[in-house]
Amino acid sequence: MTDKIFIDSNVWCYLFIKENVRYMYKLCTVQNFSNKIITAAFDLRERYSLSFWDSIIVSSALDSNCSILASEDMHNGLKINGMVITNIFQRS
Repeated sequence: MTDKIFIDSNVWCYLFIKENVRYMYKLCTVQNFSNKIITAAFDLRERYSLSFWDSIIVSSALDSNCSILASEDMHNGLKINGMVITNIFQRS
């Protein structure tokens, strides 16, 4: 089984120049906001003590049915509804 991975937009900003980001839009699905995502984000924020923006990212990843959320500054290893947050810059 192949995992579906949600990548925090900050990761793209840190890793790529603008031209590569445009290319990535052709390869990736961009998750749009919805009332459902924002409402769920409020609950996630309270339950997991996330910032508002991180809760939006987590809610979007969950709504996209991702099993992994690649981030650069969230709680590495935190599992939320079957999805695990992975800080791709953290060294073991």
